[in-house]
Amino acid sequence: MSRRLLVHTDGGARGNPGPAGYGAVVYDAETGQVLATRARFLGEATNNVAEYEGLIAGLQAAHAIDPTATVTVRADSKLVVQQMSGAWKIKHPDMQALARRARAVLPPEQVHYEWVARADNQAADALANEAMDSQGESATDEWRQAPTETPAASPDPAPAANNDPAVRVSANNSVPVARPREASIWVGAGTRTTLVLVRHGVTPMTLAGEFSGGSEPGPDLSPEGYRQAEQTARFVARIGHDLWLDSPRADVVLASPMIRTQSTARVIAAALETGVENAEAFAEAHLGHWQGLTAAEIEQRWPGELQRWANEATVAPPGGGESLQDVQRRIRPALRRIVEEYAGRTVIIATHNVVLRAALGTVLRMEPRHWTTIRTFPASVSVIEHFADGRNLVSAIGIPPH
Repeated sequence: MSRRLLVHTDGGARGNPGPAGYGAVVYDAETGQVLATRARFLGEATNNVAEYEGLIAGLQAAHAIDPTATVTVRADSKLVVQQMSGAWKIKHPDMQALARRARAVLPPEQVHYEWVARADNQAADALANEAMDSQGESATDEWRQAPTETPAASPDPAPAANNDPAVRVSANNSVPVARPREASIWVGAGTRTTLVLVRHGVTPMTLAGEFSGGSEPGPDLSPEGYRQAEQTARFVARIGHDLWLDSPRADVVLASPMIRTQSTARVIAAALETGVENAEAFAEAHLGHWQGLTAAEIEQRWPGELQRWANEATVAPPGGGESLQDVQRRIRPALRRIVEEYAGRTVIIATHNVVLRAALGTVLRMEPRHWTTIRTFPASVSVIEHFADGRNLVSAIGIPPH
């Protein structure tokens, strides 16, 4: 029988909108033991937004404890309970987006919603008020303090690697699910820093086959792009939990300044309960006069130039576009800065197709003309593991959201 968890959640705003915050408490449904708490100040928001954000935080905490658990959510917001139960239709687009985020945390069939009076929801209410008073956030994970059995070390050493970056991608792009293992001479020595490169979800321009570079901030994700981002968020939240066990849980989210990457990153950051930092160097390549055109339109106006751009490192699109060499020149030092600043951590980077190829190609020591052999899907995940001795492992390329 699956584990049973009880989540009490509350959100509030002093004014509507006004200073807002939420609180959530996760209990063991059998023993009543507190397993985790979450509280956060949201800045200015409406009461309904705060209620939903509290629900999402509580579900995320429950997922971290046991993603297979049966969860009962108790809230004093009839709106949240009725909407998430399917009794009331969700009409407002903002509420629809929040509800999608909540449903993305756990399979809906695992979650049951109950309304309770505020008097029966005092712990979550107190956390929400504390967050608004302090304008801060807090989290506890009492469940992690329980002793766990240390897995045995693998008896079989990994194949020896030379100084070239090793690639650990299976033929079917399967996901590494492995026991924890200390860095060693077989893979790399010293501190391991894990870079998780995420391509943004689809946009209207993606679907139309139009080139979208770094010269214009838009477009935003399409509805399908947001759904993809939610799937990717669930996937990367598993790193350090049941995927890539030799890497820590992700706690840093960086994003290109483009709207589509910022939107993708915010969905992921919400799942990881962290914020988003700008990473200017990871903006998409500037495409000059090719911006907004399809490949066929580019070929018609500039015959052969698109092929030259893909095959010759120094060729740039007309109108001030960037060559592949230009992109590499900004990506290489940016990668170096990240592994220095966030040494020993797992970092999510939301970026773009050409930049992803440049980053992976640079680590794999590929000539730019070979970068087109790297394919990454919208919202896909690629992983680079960097070690203090200078070695790199590329352990995933273009795993699509699933």
